[in-house]
Amino acid sequence: MENTPPEKRRRRPPLACIACRRRKVRCDRKLPCQNCVRARRAASCSYVSDDRVEPREGTEGFEDGINGRHPQRDALSSVPFFTSTTCNSNSSPEQLAERVKLLEQQLGQVINTHNGRGTARLELPSAHFNNANFNPPTASQFLGQEHWQVKGLGRAEIGVPKARYSRDIQGPNREEEVSNTEEDPSTAGNVNAILAKSRYLGNSHWIHGVTLFPRLMLFLESLKSDKDSEGYKAVAQSKILGRQIKAMRVPQILSLEFGNYIPSRKLADELVETYLRTYETMFRVLHIPSFRLEYGRYWQNPKGARQAFVIQLQLCMAIGAVLQDDQFSLRKLAVRWVYEARFWLLQPSEKSRMNLSGLQVYCLVHLARDVVGVGSDLVWASAGSMMRMAIYIGLHRDPSRLPKMSLLAAETRRRVWNTVLEILLQSSMDSGGPPLIAMSDYDTKPPSNYNDEDLLRDTTDAEIPQPKPLNTFTDTSVQIGLARTFKVRVEIASYLNDFRSVTSYDKSLAINSELTAASRSLDALLRAYKTQDPGPSQFQLRAVEHLIQRYFLAIHLPWLGLAKDDPRYFFSRRLCVEAGLRHHRVAKTYKPDDPSERHSQPDDFGRLLICGSGSVRFIGTQCLLAATLEFVWELDERLEGARSLDFNTTGSNSTPSTASNSGVGMGYMGPMVDESEMLDVLRYTVTWMRARIKAGEVNVKGFLFATAVLAEAEGLTNDSSEEELKDVVRQACLKSAREALDLLKEMHTALSTDNSTFGVAEANMSASMNTEAYGPQVSGTEDAFNGMEDVELSSDWDWDILNPSYDLNFNINLGGMDLIFNNLY
Repeated sequence: MENTPPEKRRRRPPLACIACRRRKVRCDRKLPCQNCVRARRAASCSYVSDDRVEPREGTEGFEDGINGRHPQRDALSSVPFFTSTTCNSNSSPEQLAERVKLLEQQLGQVINTHNGRGTARLELPSAHFNNANFNPPTASQFLGQEHWQVKGLGRAEIGVPKARYSRDIQGPNREEEVSNTEEDPSTAGNVNAILAKSRYLGNSHWIHGVTLFPRLMLFLESLKSDKDSEGYKAVAQSKILGRQIKAMRVPQILSLEFGNYIPSRKLADELVETYLRTYETMFRVLHIPSFRLEYGRYWQNPKGARQAFVIQLQLCMAIGAVLQDDQFSLRKLAVRWVYEARFWLLQPSEKSRMNLSGLQVYCLVHLARDVVGVGSDLVWASAGSMMRMAIYIGLHRDPSRLPKMSLLAAETRRRVWNTVLEILLQSSMDSGGPPLIAMSDYDTKPPSNYNDEDLLRDTTDAEIPQPKPLNTFTDTSVQIGLARTFKVRVEIASYLNDFRSVTSYDKSLAINSELTAASRSLDALLRAYKTQDPGPSQFQLRAVEHLIQRYFLAIHLPWLGLAKDDPRYFFSRRLCVEAGLRHHRVAKTYKPDDPSERHSQPDDFGRLLICGSGSVRFIGTQCLLAATLEFVWELDERLEGARSLDFNTTGSNSTPSTASNSGVGMGYMGPMVDESEMLDVLRYTVTWMRARIKAGEVNVKGFLFATAVLAEAEGLTNDSSEEELKDVVRQACLKSAREALDLLKEMHTALSTDNSTFGVAEANMSASMNTEAYGPQVSGTEDAFNGMEDVELSSDWDWDILNPSYDLNFNINLGGMDLIFNNLY
């Protein structure tokens, strides 16, 4: 009996997560489980692996969600668990290695057998393999059933699980995973994407930064249960007014007769000059001397002007109108000009516009749509047509490889092609879509360093003027400088938004080094230009910095959530903070509400931040979110440290975000931001959002969000309790909702009574702009609230990704949160 080995006990595979097993509570076996979610520990929810459990057929996953099943349930609640094999403690390392190889081979055979029978492939959410990728709260938790997060889309379809199951925070590093089977290249997935009904939003989209504020997200989500509150009603009324204002801005009549809404010569001169000194210096579309010559002829005989020129003139004035004043008082006229240009591009005889003049109109339409706000979120979709039009007329080939042409024609082609590339790249970053262009798709060189006047000479003979040295400032120098950084910037856009992109932190740092080298070269060039007369304008310098820093921010924002608890990502954390603070220091110099501090010359870039749409507000919002988040984190860490000394403090009284994400933080390294400066950043953000509403922005949710963040930060600064913090945020949101509603009422009244920008036909129709055309008129808060059904208040997130002048929405269930974040940039 003594030599009889003890009977081996049968050990059931553990099905509960590690945290629930440790706490000895029932686990629902989801990822993350509800216990971990309630405990604010969803990021650390993980399971012990067991190689004895074979993969189950028909595992729910991403494809089932596409086919109509509940996306959150499919992505989170049906995760197959693999537990570790029990091994003899006396086994040698060689035996253990052989055992691992044998198990991997057996598992691979099982999966291949399943796939060979045509059964459903095993689909594993990548968050199970790498818990650092699951950083609660996810967008899908807060943005509703039709707006959900896809993590490692292609990798979720991999049939063979990886050999590495680690709880170490690796970030979205897929290159470190090891498998004994060859992986299908099509399965390489993007780290983090969001599917918002018909829109697939890659990593560069702004929405990925919203979920880094869990306390505010959870608080605002709870408002759905209080539909009778004053704040809920105020936001609902603001939504009705916003829709009415959008509809009132839509031109009612469009005809084939263009140029009927040209303002007086004096105003037209101001708008054209504003465009020429701002956007034309960044995105070269026109040859300025030729344009001025035709502009003078237009005023001599308006009826004899080319239609293409009239459309170009109107688009230049539309862009100039954005920077005309702090209220964007010509918004309705600018919107009409953009609509007329789009209508001109769609009219019959399309072949007659398949030339350089037609492409110039196309470029101006895209620039105007973006800055004026006429479907700015859809510019990327139509930018593909613009690029194909440019290729169709041969702009992707350098003029030196085409039949001989004048220097003016050759340089104009190079300038317009580079503008097409910039529009395509910027819209890709704004929309979160891939750029769909590579360096191998064209051989057109960057523009040569000429002034526009140099191109007017007769260049058909041997006396061709030579371009100026690169360090000499000309009309094209800024575009040339940006073109020198295009290669690394388009690489960043592809890296972030291509669903096949395999991301890792090392690769992100390598791309960051390339961008740093390119930006330093550009900075040195601009510094040399500043010493010259004439040199670059303040608008050019600020716009270039604004444009370049978004790429630094885009590289590091996906890692910012991990940086809170893992010091390995400290570089990303610090860079995001610095980018946010740089933006604030530049933007705060412009104070639209303080006439005593106005400069003698108009601050075009400051007005652009207030009145512009598209990438201007996207970049500004991302910068301010990054800087604000660091401040909230540091206050959380300070408060957590103080509460940890109070032994009588119970878990129920602790701040949710600090209780769950205390981690190591960065507190031991000292604060990275000054408290007074960060409070100044938050106060400026509120002022900025308020100024945008005064300038015609109908989205009040960004204003509410900024106010809530400021209230939260001030509460944390004063060491407020959790209940006090909630009350402060609630009161701040209520106050800002009332203020925003009053501003929208003033805007609605002004549009209803002002017919100064109407044509004759529209003036006769202005009386019909009433309840029948635009829904219930709002004369009071109760009337507005009663005019809208409850289901409409809690079932749609107005993305503004369609034409913002039309009343078209994506109906996405947010559980009441849509009232707070509807139309949020």
